[in-house]
Amino acid sequence: MNASVRRAVRLEHRLTQPNASLADLEAAVALATEHELAALTVSPWLVKVAKRGLGRARVTLGTVIGYPHGGQILSVKAFEASKALEQGATQIDFVLNGGALASGDD
Repeated sequence: MNASVRRAVRLEHRLTQPNASLADLEAAVALATEHELAALTVSPWLVKVAKRGLGRARVTLGTVIGYPHGGQILSVKAFEASKALEQGATQIDFVLNGGALASGDD
């Protein structure tokens, strides 16, 4: 394995912009598979389509929960995470509720 490939397998790509389109996802999947990236993280609504696009590629599929501010209640985040896992995500990035954390609220 050459040096550039060894570096690529540690890199991740993220497509979580609020205006990301299916065309953007197609480009992100192509980039991740072509360069054998370690992971592709997408918005929750893109997980199912990304999973299909990645096929058997050795790219970890992740998503974000509570993005961007973390203000959702815990049960909503739990539901969102369970749906993402059902649809093929294997890595979950949770956004903490900073206000609740600063207030000492669980």
